[in-house]
Amino acid sequence: MKFWKQLIWPFLSKVFKFIWQIFERTASSLAEKFKNVPKETINSLVEKIKELAQDNSISGDAKMKILKAYAISLLGGLFKEIGQSYLDTFLQILYLDLKDRQIIK
Repeated sequence: MKFWKQLIWPFLSKVFKFIWQIFERTASSLAEKFKNVPKETINSLVEKIKELAQDNSISGDAKMKILKAYAISLLGGLFKEIGQSYLDTFLQILYLDLKDRQIIK
């Protein structure tokens, strides 16, 4: 028990704190990138996700490519500010949120 309290727990505590800080930085950075995106654009993306989720003839990768192309067309000049990586992350989080709330299956 002494080994756990003196060595293992402090190490795990620091690892968890580091991981938590990474999540916080990513979330705040993502929020900063998307603060200028109009709500109508996000609503359009949600509707497109719902539409694509119902189509079982398309694979997941193809759905993501279609959604990404749609998002880029909606964002226009904002896409350069946001960037490829942040857009991918945002779309994945948006999809998972809809799935968690059981809006899509």
